[in-house]
Amino acid sequence: MKLNHVILVIKNLNIAASTCNQSNESHHQSIAHVTNILKKYNITYTFSTDIYDPHGDLIISIGGDGTFLSACHKYSRIPILGINSMPMHSVGFFCAITAENFENYLIQLKNNIVTSTMLNVLSISIQNQPKPFIAINDVLFACQRPSGLAKYAITIGELKENQRSSGIWISSAAGSYGAILSAGGQSMPINSADIQFFVREPYRFQSASYRLSNDIVSKGNTIELLPQATDIALYIDGNIDMIPLDNQEIVQIKSLPSQINVFLPSNNIKN
Repeated sequence: MKLNHVILVIKNLNIAASTCNQSNESHHQSIAHVTNILKKYNITYTFSTDIYDPHGDLIISIGGDGTFLSACHKYSRIPILGINSMPMHSVGFFCAITAENFENYLIQLKNNIVTSTMLNVLSISIQNQPKPFIAINDVLFACQRPSGLAKYAITIGELKENQRSSGIWISSAAGSYGAILSAGGQSMPINSADIQFFVREPYRFQSASYRLSNDIVSKGNTIELLPQATDIALYIDGNIDMIPLDNQEIVQIKSLPSQINVFLPSNNIKN
């Protein structure tokens, strides 16, 4: 892999400073170690800013999964490597390495020993208009008030159902290892183009039993949601973005294949 210039996406230092001193120290040490290794191999680097820079050969996120997802949203056209800068305190599920083994991994990258994976993502349309944003992990369709009861209709194929619940998780294959799995869903092969949904805490109104409570939706099919209240929103990849929805504003979510080029850890993701 050609590596002349790297763009570094760093965990928000204000957030890092608010954690325990040990985490903060580990984060700063990781940044210093990574930049020193890049200098050693004569690879130039810049720190990511609000201005999009398309000229990097590789994006390196230094932080945890939140930093990694932020990098994916901003730099979807450049390969991305995640480095977990606080492995004692951060899960770093999508982070392939820590700073400690960065040099060895860099050598493997330069010699094309490790390979990247193309992640399928979720595309979102509102009122039949495709939106410019995507979800790499998942979308939560829920009330803007955490304790609120969401009222909506869900349509998949020929099936349509009016429901009340705490909301619905919708995930890509990559996101199936996160919130939706904790809610009771299932993990999926990382290269799957299918998507998954799971209704959170369904309200069994008059002992109703929902047919569309959780399932895997095959590639090419769409999950359609119709809010029946004014306080519902879409939450994209956790706190990456929040999109308020109007009453009766149709939302359509489906898989968008092979959009994000990433280097993933090999020990915790099934193929």
